Amino acid sequence: MSDLEAEVARLRRRSERDRLARIEAEHLLESKSRELYEALEGASVARNEAQILTILRTTELTEANRQLAAVAYTDALTGLPNRAAFEAELDTVFDNPALRGKVSFVMVDLNELKAINDTMGHSGGDSTLKVLARIMEQVCATLPGSTAARLAGDEFGLLAVGSEPAEVLKAATLICDLAYERIPSGASVGLACSERLGELIASPSELLRYADAAQYQGKRTRSRRPVVASPDALDAPMPTALQRRAFRGLTAESEQLFADIAERLDSLTERDVLSRLACAAEVLLAPANVSAWAISTVAPGSGLFHTLLTESSGLSDEHRDSLPHFFGVTGDYFIADYPVAARAALGRVEVVRAADPSCPPEERDYLASGGFEVMVMSGGRDAAGSLWLMEAFSTSPDFPAEIYALPFRAAVAMAITSSTPLPIPAKR
Repeated sequence: MSDLEAEVARLRRRSERDRLARIEAEHLLESKSRELYEALEGASVARNEAQILTILRTTELTEANRQLAAVAYTDALTGLPNRAAFEAELDTVFDNPALRGKVSFVMVDLNELKAINDTMGHSGGDSTLKVLARIMEQVCATLPGSTAARLAGDEFGLLAVGSEPAEVLKAATLICDLAYERIPSGASVGLACSERLGELIASPSELLRYADAAQYQGKRTRSRRPVVASPDALDAPMPTALQRRAFRGLTAESEQLFADIAERLDSLTERDVLSRLACAAEVLLAPANVSAWAISTVAPGSGLFHTLLTESSGLSDEHRDSLPHFFGVTGDYFIADYPVAARAALGRVEVVRAADPSCPPEERDYLASGGFEVMVMSGGRDAAGSLWLMEAFSTSPDFPAEIYALPFRAAVAMAITSSTPLPIPAKR
């Protein structure tokens, strides 16, 4: 027999032994399985119940842990991921060098939440936050690879990974548009893109800082469009804690101002709206160095603002003499020509800056014609159905209109709601 034939014969014998071993193992496994089955069948009912109870408890514990994890990473009010979930996602992104250069963050801050809570109650504030949350979800669905979260009380964020900066800007613009469409006070939006800022964004905190600086700039200028962070965004002085609270209407100075206005209104014998608005203006405008102010009204069914009272003592004689004919004397102007003023007369507070291209041109032209830089407006409806509008003007481009806006709005509302409607003075 050759060596090859001997090797073949050896392998065949080995294969046969393996086959017989498998057959024996299968018989043994079947026998042991039968013994195990019989043993389980003969086990006591108490033991079976204990096993079942252990399984149930394990399942319940697993579900409880799952629910706790969900609670830990979900905002209870809006149902969005919370800050902890957002930061975990952001850390994961920055741990991946391939993603770090393709991440963008949109910071969204609901405007005037404090005023909403004061006028509509906290239930109204909660409802408004939910509206903004649904907007964030809606926009997030249009941007693949993005995550929306509620970061703090009135702050939301959208994290986009892998999207082009132009796509993220489009999403941020949609947030602005929907916010001003569905929420009277709108929202301020800032955007930071690591692709645009390059080496300046080396950590999650730096991305957040740039987006926050852009958002603050949008809030300060009351922009209705997202502000995109530039490389020098952090060079501008950041707001102090007091200034941030002021944008939400929480300053002690505001509270004292409200108290002073309430005291003056309580002591005022005149109950008509015009007198009470003029009283509020005297208290409100003096400490703010306002250059001029005006009070107008709209009779029910009318399409005209009728200016009743103006004051320009804060202007120089030369400036006062150069004012257009419609300022300094009573007059009329069409509501349709001034949409921002029309919104203000319905109870909102509006800021118009002559240098802000996002403001309607007719409102900016009105400011420029009077030599003013900034205008703050607010109003409301009295019990007789007439609309009222109070406007404050400043010649300084640095006038802190956004900090001033909430006290201004509250003072106007206080004067109107505490009044007794009287016939509007006849036009001259």
